[in-house]
Amino acid sequence: MITSEDLIENAESYDSNKYTEEFYSYYLSVIQNENDIESLSEAIKRLFLWKLGKIRPYPTPQSSPIEVPPSFEKQYHAISTTSSNRNAIVKAIEADTIKSAISFRDGDLSYDDFKSKVFGITSSSIVLPSFYIHIMQPERYPILDKKVWKVFCKEKTQSIYKHKKPKNWVDYEIYICFFNEIVEKTNLNWRTVDCGLWVMGSELDENVECSDMKTTKKEIGSELTEENTIINSSIHIIYRGRNIQSYKLAASKVVPNIKMEKLTEILVGIYGIWQENEINKGFIKYDDCKHLCSTVYRD
Repeated sequence: MITSEDLIENAESYDSNKYTEEFYSYYLSVIQNENDIESLSEAIKRLFLWKLGKIRPYPTPQSSPIEVPPSFEKQYHAISTTSSNRNAIVKAIEADTIKSAISFRDGDLSYDDFKSKVFGITSSSIVLPSFYIHIMQPERYPILDKKVWKVFCKEKTQSIYKHKKPKNWVDYEIYICFFNEIVEKTNLNWRTVDCGLWVMGSELDENVECSDMKTTKKEIGSELTEENTIINSSIHIIYRGRNIQSYKLAASKVVPNIKMEKLTEILVGIYGIWQENEINKGFIKYDDCKHLCSTVYRD
């Protein structure tokens, strides 16, 4: 059970260099109070970059300085993001989308209607669309990512593995209830709860990441023999040798021409699904693999 003491203690360790509070709070305030489309567009863009971990209060070799208000204590720098994230930001700041966001913020558009509007800004992930909802009504709709999702899964006694991620709107809506219940029970500020859960999830993420890879190499290797092929109607996993890097994943119906450097990550995730569902090695639902492959491939 998560206590207020747990959350307060963990919130003190929140990574304020990667996710600076000054930057987040300022642009969140702009979004809550501004109606000008251009001003909102810039604030939304900057908060999306903040969520992606691309804003720093110090320069890096890959960053560029950005103009901020004189009231800021620090100079901020932006790091370039992926093309898929850039495309998501472009869609998020389209004038029609921002107008819908204003209506949602002001209570003139329902959650379901705004959800339908922002659903298409990314092709596979729920994180940025749900973040858009958060920044328009932050006290009611929390930030969702794989770190806080792992805390949720742990509290619900679900298994946790490296690539455990929220997949859809149902996951987000379950997490909303979980988060708001914690806020109500602990009587803490929602931001303290969010920061505390994020730090707790970061620790879970680090521990799972270390143990998962070792377990996968050992246990998948022991389940298969050289040149053994496990097949179902959609997914073929071919094992050659005792090194997980030498696995070949032939899943043309899922991800054509999949990049070799992604195979280890996908296989770790597949093994996690095997563990979670306690099913025989080698038999995995096509939809599970489809989501996993598309997520890992595109992120």
